[in-house]
Amino acid sequence: MPQGISTNRRITNQAASCLRQRGIEFVCRYYSTTTHQSQKRLTQQEALDIIHNGMRLVTVYEDSPTNADYFSLRRGQLDGAAAHTDAQQIQQPANSAIYFAVDYDATTATTHGGITEYFRGVKDGLSTAAGVSPIYEIGVYGSGRVCRWIKEQQHLATYSWLAESTGWAESDTYSDPNIKQFIANHNLCDLKGGVDGEYENNIASASYGGFPVSTMAGEAVPPLAEAGRTAEGRPSPYVNTLVTLAGQQYDTYHQVTENDAPLSQQIRKYWEDIDFTFPGVSTPWSAVFVSWCMRTAGANATEFRVSTAHSRFVYWAIQNQLSKQGLFRAHRLDEYRPTLGDIIQNNRGGQNLTYDFAAEHQAYESHSAIVVEVQTDTAEKFVRTVGGNEGNTVGLKRIALNPDGFVIQRNPNPFICIIQNLK
Repeated sequence: MPQGISTNRRITNQAASCLRQRGIEFVCRYYSTTTHQSQKRLTQQEALDIIHNGMRLVTVYEDSPTNADYFSLRRGQLDGAAAHTDAQQIQQPANSAIYFAVDYDATTATTHGGITEYFRGVKDGLSTAAGVSPIYEIGVYGSGRVCRWIKEQQHLATYSWLAESTGWAESDTYSDPNIKQFIANHNLCDLKGGVDGEYENNIASASYGGFPVSTMAGEAVPPLAEAGRTAEGRPSPYVNTLVTLAGQQYDTYHQVTENDAPLSQQIRKYWEDIDFTFPGVSTPWSAVFVSWCMRTAGANATEFRVSTAHSRFVYWAIQNQLSKQGLFRAHRLDEYRPTLGDIIQNNRGGQNLTYDFAAEHQAYESHSAIVVEVQTDTAEKFVRTVGGNEGNTVGLKRIALNPDGFVIQRNPNPFICIIQNLK
């Protein structure tokens, strides 16, 4: 399970390097409007330092949610809007989480009353600030009682973070937190542990709403990169959003099959969000998954042609390449090195169709997936892709590159082309 810390102390580049060397994989930091603690609020430079040292960020909004009087619909609306503004300032990517704190042992009456209204307000505030539906997922921090009620029973949060206070109501019986916090029992990288310390230990499930920041201060940060490794190239804000989105779909759904919730509901969303009628999960949905990711990340209908078949948007991308226009252009394997945000297409069903065939046909069986990592280990260069309907779920695959960075052709089901993402 991913190991992390939460702290109200600012994390410098030196501290971030130290934390990563000691196995820390994520850092939880604060957004706040009213805090008087000079180091509590996350800064843009701090976020950049954390990400550049190979860790993910988790954000939590907290002013002073320590008694029942704090919680109301209006307060939630204000906090949701403020959290959206803070997230935009550090370029927190869409679809990642902002947690909202309930930092005391709330009674059942307050949990069912003011706290529930507060989280309804948070959703309203995030929606109003975004101008559409909220672009950030909601997390709840608090006791077992609060987490269970808000996430599992009221469905007002996607993620839950169980506070370190084990004596709070139902904390000893709550078994489904996305993050679980513990009192630290030692000092770490100049941060003091203990009951009155400056940081807490945390463990997380596979999906917890953490994120890599997209692009800050002119520096492109490769999402999903492991510590000490960098992706080739300098991805654009669109590419970073796309890669983060695809990675989050994998993190959230790869352990669920298409016939089961919540993936079955999400597959419906893939179809309907790009204006296709949902035919049921038994209809192949891998091209719809790629199309949904490209569109949801910000490519409009003119820039990327969504389709229920990979062959159609590949045909269109090849025409773009032939005419040297458009933001998505399909290349032969020996003419282009894949990088973040590109799409790699391959044969299916034992076919051996070629680039030349794809340039002339729009209807044939194939598959494609989005490049989310470009890496080198001790053995070889490689990319990882995220694709839909791989083993009836959202899958992650490794594709080998030669020493010059080109895709190594394979059999069976050889690769057909790579769609370059220029957006």
